Amino acid sequence: IKTVMISIISLMVLVFTVDIVVILLSYLRRTHQIREFIEKETRQDNLTGTFNRKSGEEFLSTLFHQFQESGQSPLIMMLDLDNFKKTNDTYGHDVGDEVLRRTTQEILGRIRSADKLFRWGGEEFVLLFNGADKDYDSTLATKILTCVNRLQFKTDKGSFHTSVSIGSALFRTTDTSWHQALKRADMALYHSKGKGRNYYTNYDNDIELNPSLE
Repeated sequence: IKTVMISIISLMVLVFTVDIVVILLSYLRRTHQIREFIEKETRQDNLTGTFNRKSGEEFLSTLFHQFQESGQSPLIMMLDLDNFKKTNDTYGHDVGDEVLRRTTQEILGRIRSADKLFRWGGEEFVLLFNGADKDYDSTLATKILTCVNRLQFKTDKGSFHTSVSIGSALFRTTDTSWHQALKRADMALYHSKGKGRNYYTNYDNDIELNPSLE
């Protein structure tokens, strides 16, 4: 009888232990899922599925520190949908949201997995990529300009196409923060707008070598 009681108690302890382990594993798994959800919500733009500005600023800060150590700069692209306010005013914000979604999906479909696209605000985006050869930016910009311009949007008020303007820049050894490179990319973007939109400008090649274009 004593042996039987010991066996029963041992079995009960084993079952209890297994239950505790299962509950603990379930809790840890759920905690991990919640953490992933919170991280995704704080880093992702809900409308477009791209990264948001907060994560973009963190990423740029990290890249700038790496640049200070290695001297290797990523290419920073700024993209802005042309005449987006007019699109919203003419066709409504629902259509404007669809333009943002489809445009970003086209862009995401043409960049490498290592490249990062961030919604900077409204219809403006920042694209960052490392380790590309000197012609990659021009090739990629041409692909983006072409694929976005080919998009057609049909509404009850008629059909229309959209386009995007792009500017880019690199970090410099004289920079004290990533903000300066982003400002140059923004100046290049402004230059693209001035060229009639649906255009790409590289600050270092198209403006730095031609100061009169600033």
